[in-house]
Amino acid sequence: MAHVSLQKFRISRRTGPLDAERLVFAYNALADTLLVHLTGEARPAVTVEMGHAVQARVDPETGELVGFQIDAYLTRAVHELPPLLELAPLVGSDEATIATIRARIDPRQTKQAVVSALFERAFAHHSPLALSWG
Repeated sequence: MAHVSLQKFRISRRTGPLDAERLVFAYNALADTLLVHLTGEARPAVTVEMGHAVQARVDPETGELVGFQIDAYLTRAVHELPPLLELAPLVGSDEATIATIRARIDPRQTKQAVVSALFERAFAHHSPLALSWG
């Protein structure tokens, strides 16, 4: 799997909303890696480092964002980005495992992740709220 730095790759965002029916989640328990495919299936892609457990998967021909790769999904990523734990039942994690992980997550991380997501959404849509925080 090829890895490139974010600074060396121009990522283009798909136009229009994501189609929830086309989202595919594939979890490799042995590697503790979660792949999120945005287009309904795996596509050839390079992994673009983003400086966290989450990396972008980008079509090398078009620069289109086609998914995400989340390394150390249950051992590290869900602690850094607690909302990611909501995907665990979708990829076959049992309730006991999820409950154990949830109990270890620092509530401050959850609050920070949720508020960060709200800021990202506000700035992405150039809302008056986003502009007032400048």
